[in-house]
Amino acid sequence: WSSSGASGCTKCTKGKYLEGGGAVEAHNEESDCKLCDAGKSSSDTGAKSETNCQTCGAGRYSTAGQPCIGCAPGRFLDDAGGNVEQHNSPGDCKPCTPGKWSNRSYAQCSICAAGSWSSDEAGACELCEGGTYLENNGTNADAHNNKNLCLSCFQGEFASAGSAACSVC
Repeated sequence: WSSSGASGCTKCTKGKYLEGGGAVEAHNEESDCKLCDAGKSSSDTGAKSETNCQTCGAGRYSTAGQPCIGCAPGRFLDDAGGNVEQHNSPGDCKPCTPGKWSNRSYAQCSICAAGSWSSDEAGACELCEGGTYLENNGTNADAHNNKNLCLSCFQGEFASAGSAACSVC
């Protein structure tokens, strides 16, 4: 599109498209750019048809006319783009359960590593405090779902924060 007296055309932003051809009046202002449906977005600026609007991928959603954005930390969206209805609002992002975490735009949550734990909707796992440990190597989320699972070292042992085991002094 372009306004009167422009030296070039301006591309529609991501999440919008403008059909080529047609009347000049349909290409003279930004509002002529059409919105991709919710759950879809054009990946580049200057999309030329609705077919350029693709369903957002796993870990991402879009409201109408907006680029796909990642789920917030502590949330995930596991549909890989097969169902547009599962990508059209932030509410489509599901919370991670205790003992798991996710950063932005994840398709699934990961179990916390040894020496760490998390509560629900965690964007990162918390380290067990110094003097405590948690040995499970990240295979069982229930073994990482609260701080009380970090066990104290015995007398004559020590552990730094985030340890999977205590060491003898």
